[in-house]
Amino acid sequence: MYSGNSLISIGLVFFPALLNISLLIYLFAKFPRNATINIFALFLIAMIFWQVEEVILRFELNIEEVRRVDQILSIGWMAVGPLFFHFTVLYTRVEFVRSRYFYFLTYGAYLFFYISYHSNPVPTEFIYQEFWGYFPSVREASLDLGHRVWIAAMVFLGIIFMYRYASRKDLEQIYRNQAKMILIGISLPAVFGVYSHILLPMLSMPDIPLTATLMTAIPIVTIISLSRYNLFNYFENLIVEDLLVKLDVIIILINSSYQIIYMNPLAKRLFGREGDHLNFFSINTILHRKPGESEEKGPSLAELLPFQQNIKGLRLDFLSNKEEIVPVLLSTQVIKNNFYSNHTMLLGYDLSEINRYEEELRVFNEKYNLLLKATNEAVFDVDAKTGLLNWGGGYQAFFGHFPANLPRTVEEFCHKIHKDDLERFQSIVSRMEKREKNVLNLEYRLQSHGGGYLYVLQRSYVVFDPTGNPIRIVGALKDVTQEKEHLRELTRKNEKLKEIAWIQSHEVRRPLSNILGLIDMLCMDSRISEKEKKVLFDALKKSGVELDRIIHRIVEKSTNLKGE
Repeated sequence: MYSGNSLISIGLVFFPALLNISLLIYLFAKFPRNATINIFALFLIAMIFWQVEEVILRFELNIEEVRRVDQILSIGWMAVGPLFFHFTVLYTRVEFVRSRYFYFLTYGAYLFFYISYHSNPVPTEFIYQEFWGYFPSVREASLDLGHRVWIAAMVFLGIIFMYRYASRKDLEQIYRNQAKMILIGISLPAVFGVYSHILLPMLSMPDIPLTATLMTAIPIVTIISLSRYNLFNYFENLIVEDLLVKLDVIIILINSSYQIIYMNPLAKRLFGREGDHLNFFSINTILHRKPGESEEKGPSLAELLPFQQNIKGLRLDFLSNKEEIVPVLLSTQVIKNNFYSNHTMLLGYDLSEINRYEEELRVFNEKYNLLLKATNEAVFDVDAKTGLLNWGGGYQAFFGHFPANLPRTVEEFCHKIHKDDLERFQSIVSRMEKREKNVLNLEYRLQSHGGGYLYVLQRSYVVFDPTGNPIRIVGALKDVTQEKEHLRELTRKNEKLKEIAWIQSHEVRRPLSNILGLIDMLCMDSRISEKEKKVLFDALKKSGVELDRIIHRIVEKSTNLKGE
């Protein structure tokens, strides 16, 4: 049976362990995975291992069982220091957390002390007290005390970073409050841990195994920070690297020497050089130079982008890793890390595709304008709901070169249609809007900027929405005045030709028939007297004169027609 003191002792670490487990489950259930939250979760797991070990060691065990438990669960209290330090540099965004040296110094030392602790030929020594149960002591001629000093150094180094972060004046108050709460939570167990696990052993006195219990302050302040100060805010802890992969934006981070210290995947794909490690090559090496310019003689980014200035909308040409020019629309944002060393983030949009589309649009517009000039047509677009009229080009031939003369609505346009054609025009447009027809080819007279009327041919197409209501009418106007006049002229000439044909077929035939009849009479009757012959010859002469007159008329009309 356990005494009341033993149960109290067990409760001092059992309930903190339950609190940490609950907090761990809450973090996994409610927050996204990212480096900061993951390391904090590992820090909680390390505390849980430590507290579970102390719970077990406060039961009535023999020394061999105690050592087996310590071999399994000691990983917890050994990892508390490096994990807290790692969490701190991530939370405060210290730059060298990306360096491989950080991981080597932090977790390399952890691995060294872990191996030395368990490979020591001298078994781990434990002290037993009735209230506290078993707890480890420092072995002579071992690295145990140095191990404890290293753990404390990790914790206090993290406290220093957190304190500097909380003291920054450029931070919003809510972030400073978060950092202060973390400082409060870690400071009490850290100070007591130095006293209990370093100073007392140095004085040859036993530890006071209360540090794991005091670590309860950490989950308590974490819960307060979550509820009051929005610690681990969801939107601030999205998986940044995933976002950078998906964003179609060039992101480059440079230091005060204009060296690249970070590129997102798109920037690496465009500008990354084989053999260049991610960081620390000059951004001037990827600036495009004009022919004859070298990197030494050409303008540098320092001249184009003055440091510590936020700039928007600067267009620069860069040189890709395929030796291709990449036009980039660039903006810069000055940022500061926790050591107050200024850095600049470059945000850029690759304009290559946009430039290609602009060139295609330019060529298309050029062809379109040439087509308008060739066809002498005015293109228009009508909003069927508002009646607003937009002109695309070619309207000068109809309404002059002043945009103020342009009809801007259907109503204004109708005022320029000849009154004899207006009713027919409105009737056909109405039929189009009722979907009786969606293609219009209509000819009417339209008043020009000079006051006269032009004959125009309108070709239009109606666009309907899914419900069948007209939404747009697009089309073109063509000046057919010359064609109409030419047609009129052809009609007039055709009438003259018909008149000539009638003369040839009717009037020429009469005198010609008379002549032929008189000749037949002279040839067939030999008994005709001289007097009768004279009468016949006079008639013959008269018919010849009439035929000559008719032929002259035909020649005259033909000559006039040819001259026209």
